[in-house]
Amino acid sequence: MTVNWFGARVDLAMPVWAFALGSAAFLISVCCTAGIVLARKNYVCRVCGKAFRARWYRIILAPQHNGDRFLFCDSCGCKSWCARAK
Repeated sequence: MTVNWFGARVDLAMPVWAFALGSAAFLISVCCTAGIVLARKNYVCRVCGKAFRARWYRIILAPQHNGDRFLFCDSCGCKSWCARAK
């Protein structure tokens, strides 16, 4: 990788594993941050109609379709497509 600092070209050797490790760390941090932000929202169960909050890691791992997520409801005990409460 060549870096241009103050008009002088400096060649920095970066191993492939360091680039892959840095990219993976960045991706994990973005996913966790998005999950934490989405965990503050309420979701409504389509079976019982009650609102609940899901854990951030469940939100990240849950399949999504048109904004609905396949989550486990705490009140009725079923797993169904849940919409985000408005």
